[in-house]
Amino acid sequence: TGLTIVVPHSEGDIITRNYDAINALNHGCQFVALNFQLLDTNMDNYITLFKNKSIIEKPDNLIKK
Repeated sequence: TGLTIVVPHSEGDIITRNYDAINALNHGCQFVALNFQLLDTNMDNYITLFKNKSIIEKPDNLIKK
């Protein structure tokens, strides 16, 4: 019934840092934003996750039946 977006920014941040996007996706967040200007391990994991597909399915434990 709702949408969730996660962004790598806290109020007052001058430089944003990336976070583990897998954690947000596993909790059912539909939109996960990362700072593409910062190439780090978290960005590498995110790019690898979406390497072969643009959309991934929600984990089974989060699907209402």
